[in-house]
Amino acid sequence: MLRGRDRQRVAVDALLGRARAGRGGALVVCGEPGSGRTALLDHARRSYDAVLCVDDVRELTDDLRRLASDVTDTSAALLLATEGETFGLPAVVLDPLDRAESLLVLHDLLPGLPAALAVDLADLACGNPLALVELAGSLTSDQLGGIAPPPDGLPLASSLRGRLLARFAGLPERARRVVALAAVDEELTADVLARLTGDVDAVTEAGALLDPRRWCGRRWRGLSPACGSGRTRSWPGCCR
Repeated sequence: MLRGRDRQRVAVDALLGRARAGRGGALVVCGEPGSGRTALLDHARRSYDAVLCVDDVRELTDDLRRLASDVTDTSAALLLATEGETFGLPAVVLDPLDRAESLLVLHDLLPGLPAALAVDLADLACGNPLALVELAGSLTSDQLGGIAPPPDGLPLASSLRGRLLARFAGLPERARRVVALAAVDEELTADVLARLTGDVDAVTEAGALLDPRRWCGRRWRGLSPACGSGRTRSWPGCCR
């Protein structure tokens, strides 16, 4: 079940319904890593055969642009999953889950999860469905029994942690500094960071990683991504 994704599932189902009637088209599914983009695409694949799903789209290539045009008013549909770009196409956004939705996800995963522990995990995950799954899967018997404290970050083997680290490590060093500033204070918007650093290009390169939801709370403690120079730059205090 796609908890907290009713509106987005309705949008996808509506697209597939139009395709069945010969009025197909394209739809962009926007969301941060772990937000449920792939799950929504899988739902579309299971629901309709004549749908092409492309995950993790970074740019609208000429081929994809032609596909988006070719499926219009046909019995086919095109779904593109991105981290934020809509490319001027119809789009639906996967916002972070609220606490109530996060608690429902945790109940689905671990029906007997103690209420206080569930709230801790929900707050730590900041509304990211994959973070909820990985945090729930990392719990020890002592944590489930209330003997040990709850997790204070994603597990070391977390795929979500790995994806964000890889994205961070691939940035130029000046953009990594901007992301580090954003992690310290979530009130620092892209505009404010551009004024503080005087480096608009670095803010642009940092892109979606400036979203404070990705670094909120204690979720990223213990991460020390290596800089391109070969040195190791520590994350801000809130991320260690």
